[in-house]
Amino acid sequence: MEALRRTRLQATGLLAITFTVGALVGAAVERAVKARASDPSSLSQSAQREPDRRGDRDGRGGGRGDRRVPIFLEPQVLDELKITVDQRTRIESILKSRDEQTKLLFEAMKPRMDVVMDSTRREIRALLTQEQRDKLDAIIKERHQRREQDKQRHEGKPRSDSARK
Repeated sequence: MEALRRTRLQATGLLAITFTVGALVGAAVERAVKARASDPSSLSQSAQREPDRRGDRDGRGGGRGDRRVPIFLEPQVLDELKITVDQRTRIESILKSRDEQTKLLFEAMKPRMDVVMDSTRREIRALLTQEQRDKLDAIIKERHQRREQDKQRHEGKPRSDSARK
């Protein structure tokens, strides 16, 4: 019984560590991409024409608006490959299938991930002083507001990996 408990605890810890590392890597990549995007000389002509598109493929927006796509799915890369309309259509179908599958996976994992994240937050908050907790709450509130503004700004725009011209 103790071994099962220990294994579950280790698995939960590994999941939390993986999630945290993924978030840190994602933040670093986002900063690098934003830095590159702010330098007009680093963008191809296609990228300069193509707005930053995020949200769900069906144009409703929503979801995680800050997702990054693999480089081979960026519109300018597909343009350089000179893919056909048929290839773009097939890529769109593949991406739609991927989105449906990952959505189902995430929905199944979300309750367990929420438990781990809530527990982690409680443990960290317990280590902070009241002043630090207040400051953390203010930072979180500001980030939620910024995320909501970004979500509204990108609402209705297709994702950048849609491979549409």
